Amino acid sequence: YASDDPGQSSPAGDLPAPESGAIEGQDPLLVGPPGDLHIAPQSPAIAAGSAHPALGGDAEGACYGDPPDIGAFAAP
Repeated sequence: YASDDPGQSSPAGDLPAPESGAIEGQDPLLVGPPGDLHIAPQSPAIAAGSAHPALGGDAEGACYGDPPDIGAFAAP
């Protein structure tokens, strides 16, 4: 889905996209779900993301590291 241009959204022939560095099947160690979705200091989601030029800050405006954490919030 292209949120910037929904009229151009369509499935591509190369889907599903291959995963790299996923933590599938592991507990992401969220601080307090469902309300607090920050990741704990020992989370496997820390530095497990892929860098992307459009990746800005997290949901609170904090900068992600390089490589970035997986999730809405950067690790403390």
